[in-house]
Amino acid sequence: MTGRSTVDDLFQMAIAAERAVEAVYETLHDRFTAHAPVARFWRSYAREEAGHAHRLERIRDNVPLDNLSLAADPDLLDMARRNLSLAQQASRAEIGSLDDAYQLAHELEHSEVNTIVELLVADYVDDPEASALVRSQLREHIDRLMTGFPAPFTTREMRRAVGPGS
Repeated sequence: MTGRSTVDDLFQMAIAAERAVEAVYETLHDRFTAHAPVARFWRSYAREEAGHAHRLERIRDNVPLDNLSLAADPDLLDMARRNLSLAQQASRAEIGSLDDAYQLAHELEHSEVNTIVELLVADYVDDPEASALVRSQLREHIDRLMTGFPAPFTTREMRRAVGPGS
């Protein structure tokens, strides 16, 4: 983007990053269909990322146009640019095993992608209960990678033994 970047630009980058992460999880679903529980797990993550993008779109749609055209915080813009770049790079990542996929998911989920969503929710959602609900859902989403990954693939050893399409 050239010139002054706006709050709307910030929302657009955050939404694009969520959509890119959704695509990564859809790709992982497709690569691990031989293991139905794992494929379902990746599909559920993709759907949640789509939900994050949709939520950001709804929030943006409720922000007054005057506010959307304001200059965005440069630090948040830098974070959003990094997130979008990370998500786009993740779509080209070499996945040789289920563990590679799992580590990629960890990198994405523990990046600043979700931080941007939380910050936008905090700044642009007026209802404290709705804001708290979104933050809670994001934490559950991240935590499920650690606590809800399908058995018997919870160990690194088992994930390394599974290749895409095997």
